[in-house]
Amino acid sequence: MEPIDHPVSRYALDVVEGRETAGELVRLACLRHLTDLETGRDRGLWFDCKAASRVLNFAELIQHTTGPLAGRPLTLRPWQAFRHGSVFGWKKEGGLRRFRTTYHQVAKKNGKTTDTAVPALFTALFDREAAPQGYCAATTRDQAGLLFRELKRMIRASPHLSALMQVWRTSIEVPATEGLIACLSRDGNSSDGINPHFAARDEVHRWTDRELAEVLTNSMIARAQPIDWAITTAGADRASLCGEMRDYAEEVVRGTVSDDSFFAYVAEPPQDCDVADPRFWKMANPNLGVAFSEERFGEMYREATVISGKMPNFRRLHMNLWTEGAQTWIARDVWDRGAEPFDPRALYGLPAWVGLDLSKTTDLTAISVAVPKDGQIYLLAYSFLPEGPKGFIARAQKEKREYVAWRDAGWLEVHSGGVIDEDQVIERLETIRARFDLRELAYDRWGMKYMAKELLKRRFPLVEHGQGYGSMSSPMKRFEEAVAKGRIRHAGNPVLAWSSYLFEPITELSEFVLTDLPPYAHAVLKIEALRPGGTVGIGQLVCGPLWPVGRTAIKGSGFQGVDFSYVAQDEFGDLTTVRRAATRLSSFEVWVENARLLGLDARLRTLRGGTAAVWIGDDDPRKAAMNYGFYRGYRSAYQTDAWSLLQIDVQGIV
Repeated sequence: MEPIDHPVSRYALDVVEGRETAGELVRLACLRHLTDLETGRDRGLWFDCKAASRVLNFAELIQHTTGPLAGRPLTLRPWQAFRHGSVFGWKKEGGLRRFRTTYHQVAKKNGKTTDTAVPALFTALFDREAAPQGYCAATTRDQAGLLFRELKRMIRASPHLSALMQVWRTSIEVPATEGLIACLSRDGNSSDGINPHFAARDEVHRWTDRELAEVLTNSMIARAQPIDWAITTAGADRASLCGEMRDYAEEVVRGTVSDDSFFAYVAEPPQDCDVADPRFWKMANPNLGVAFSEERFGEMYREATVISGKMPNFRRLHMNLWTEGAQTWIARDVWDRGAEPFDPRALYGLPAWVGLDLSKTTDLTAISVAVPKDGQIYLLAYSFLPEGPKGFIARAQKEKREYVAWRDAGWLEVHSGGVIDEDQVIERLETIRARFDLRELAYDRWGMKYMAKELLKRRFPLVEHGQGYGSMSSPMKRFEEAVAKGRIRHAGNPVLAWSSYLFEPITELSEFVLTDLPPYAHAVLKIEALRPGGTVGIGQLVCGPLWPVGRTAIKGSGFQGVDFSYVAQDEFGDLTTVRRAATRLSSFEVWVENARLLGLDARLRTLRGGTAAVWIGDDDPRKAAMNYGFYRGYRSAYQTDAWSLLQIDVQGIV
């Protein structure tokens, strides 16, 4: 068989010539394959049709073990055959495999984990490697165990595989090759002393540090043709290990970077695609119509459009689009236009406006200096982080961020101990004032009691600036406009870029939520984002289990005043007024799907009157009738075939 006639090449031709729907990065991966068929010999590369077919034929020995396909043979679809056949078919001089590192990014429920069983089992059995070691690796034991348990079920279900492999509780052994397959996780067993021939890294977007990844890849150095098989859906942080792999994959398939050992399959539609268009569904979900129907996928899309809070996860998990937080504020390519380096010394003596965001716990503290010059706004950002109770390296390994690299490059200053050293921050502000014509220092009052007093004493031009909707919405729009026009220069500061990717635009919220709160009056609650990167709504106050109820029918709410004062007789028999606190009783109209109505009714009845609850409303007290209070009761106001309008009463905490 000629390489151009192989199923791997046929899929590549179908994609490149438009017969198979695929995104741009998949098209480029296919074009790379076809180009290398013509020119690869010049670099010592060649496609071994027999080797590619061998792994595809092996897949037929494996059976599905879960869901409606359980008991049926694992039939690789053309997009799967392209990936497996490419990795095992391409060779380099000496006959060894070309690809050592592979990156597979496909939307959720497209069978990534299941089809990873093919290379995991094949390399343990038929790779002619002495004592091959294979690992199912993930950040947690539970995640690593998903693939490992699937492998064990597949072996037990196949007479051929069960004759060749022995399944134990914590390992799979291959007596003929002295091979081994086991689990590996950061929170589980030690990775010391491993010698992997194959490593399946599952859900790489959840990998929060480099340690386990580097242990795996560095331990492969003694193997002749190892495979690092990284599988994932899109993540929410491009400034992460997975984000780096995804960006590197794009550079390789575009030809910006030449790396003949790296294989990439990134099933992404365009970032600005219309997620209502089924054509883009197929780009992210190559198994659409096989693993799940287009009708079911359409139902998930329509649900995400009705319940707005589900749309970010729909885009990330099911459309395979990086969301950079709940919803990207400024697109990365737009932000990167201002990354050209500049010399800060050229700005000394010019008027400058400074913003300070202080954290007293473990979050980042930041100072940003904005210096207008010649129609441009130059940003100098200083970021501070406490090392944490177990030390800075332990913190960097635990969290998702590239703290160590940022510190070493001078973008991040690390304070000893568990909290920010406010005196060091003040000294940095003094340095800034000495270098620039400081016009204003804007700050958020939370946590600023000591520092604000000290800065006033030093005669800093302080301006209080809250971080609520009323104070932030307009400046954010103006800043976004300046970025879009190319007027913001930030010199590629990675900490500032990370913050801009994670920041969610401030919008008025439309979710009504009930949750547990301490059932006492005058509660003082301070909410801080200790681990940035999740989905956080502006004005959100949540303590305890979260119970989303539905979408508010109208903006705001109706409310009435409630006075708890009463008239009583004193010890002399005279009538007197006993003055007590007053509060508000608010009524919220909330749309709820009928399918959820009975379950919601059961939950609400367990709350009883007086259970502390939260309404996520506008965090500007002038715009919110109530931010938190006690649940009082509910009643159905209106019902259609699909939706019910409920009226829920919440009494404010006094």
